Amino acid sequence: MKHTKRLHTLLAAASLLALHACVSADAERAIARAEPGYDPALRTQTAPRSPAAEKLGSPMPAASPSSLGMPTAPRSVPPLSLDEHVRWALEHNPALGVFGQEYAASAELPRQVSSAPNPKLSVTHYAEPIQTRVGPQNLALGLTQALPWFGTLALRGEAAQSRAAAAGERLRGVQLETVRAVRRAWSELAYLARAEVVLEKNMALLELRAQSMRARFATGSASHGQLVRTDLERDRLEDRLAALRGRGAPARARLARALGTPLPRPTTTPADYGGLLDGHAYRGEGGESAVPTRHPELRSAQAVIEAARAQESLARKKRYPDFALGLRWIATGDDDGMGGLDAGQDALMATLMLDLPLDRGRVAAGERAARARGRSAALALERTRQDLAARLAAARFDFDDAGRRMELFEKSLVPRARAALAATEPAFTNGAASFTDLLDAYRVLLDLELSLEGARRDRALARADLDALLAPAMAPAMAKTQTTVPLSHSANQTSTAR
Repeated sequence: MKHTKRLHTLLAAASLLALHACVSADAERAIARAEPGYDPALRTQTAPRSPAAEKLGSPMPAASPSSLGMPTAPRSVPPLSLDEHVRWALEHNPALGVFGQEYAASAELPRQVSSAPNPKLSVTHYAEPIQTRVGPQNLALGLTQALPWFGTLALRGEAAQSRAAAAGERLRGVQLETVRAVRRAWSELAYLARAEVVLEKNMALLELRAQSMRARFATGSASHGQLVRTDLERDRLEDRLAALRGRGAPARARLARALGTPLPRPTTTPADYGGLLDGHAYRGEGGESAVPTRHPELRSAQAVIEAARAQESLARKKRYPDFALGLRWIATGDDDGMGGLDAGQDALMATLMLDLPLDRGRVAAGERAARARGRSAALALERTRQDLAARLAAARFDFDDAGRRMELFEKSLVPRARAALAATEPAFTNGAASFTDLLDAYRVLLDLELSLEGARRDRALARADLDALLAPAMAPAMAKTQTTVPLSHSANQTSTAR
């Protein structure tokens, strides 16, 4: 009889432990139904490969959150083209490592919060055995399993899963912002390099004119004022060239910051805009001014709303009591002095404990706070949508306006200014045009050529902004590998075109 009761005690303890395992498994299955991408076996959220990563050709990790955004060891060969700079930044920028590790930590939370609390085992040894009718009690073992109200664990897992999804979208947003920063810094460096070519070419032309004016001054064909004005114009161009070159250092610093390391600063100055001047044929999912619904900022805000909804449901669960199941076994020794059939029988007790939510005001306050957080998350989503729409409209206008100015300068203003200078130079030699007309022709051509490069820079900057806003809606494999044209080759092409 005594051995039979001990066997029953072991079976009851095993049933209590099995209940613990079943509650945790049910919570995991509830999370899997709420988030199809969640795999309880992996205990991580696998990140789907972003269309932006496909478009950019970037090594955007997608295997597990622990591999997302982790900087790797620097390569021995620094990047040269724009696409190589983008890939380098996605591999080495420490900001991606920060957000990647935050995502990895968030993805581990659902499995933790959706599990039932650990069962508690208590062991009691009586220093002085307690004498009872059936014999002395020497030892007591207790096993207690606390359980929240039905559905609480699953809701905790859903809330944590939504927060992990928001962290993943924030990581993708940082990836897009990193690509945007690299492209903008590259465009600024390309503008400085090409504008320097324009200034140097005009400096060379002005130097030739200065030599001609000195020769004419020696023969009395030119006045001293004309010679001085030529030197002044040359000094003014030298000052503009020095200021332009000085802007290169902060532009390179911005590029190095976007890349995440000072090692890959380009040894070859970018001579083109890496394909950023090409036409942009992409449109939002709901029209030209619509922001893609798959944009990371929007998806992150939506995930926060889902987490807030789960938290609101959790707050309502506080109305109901949590409970705990307990099992206590007391070992009773044999005592020959005691009679009866139950002499020496062990004691087995079952316990049910309830955590009663008697303070209803506290429960109601928690529900109101959860609803307020939900409304705040909904308003944040709307604010994000409006902000993205405004940024998209501004970027699209800047891109189209820069393209219009490019076409105007390339096809009309710059060719006409060159023709005007070509007609003014012989007219001045023949005395049909004044020296002021000649200097004005030089200035107009220089300003228009610099304005052309400025329009190209503005278009490249706007293209970088558009890609960051619309990349989630782009089709894969739309990026072309861009190579860097040596600066000297670009200068030769510019001179030939002129």
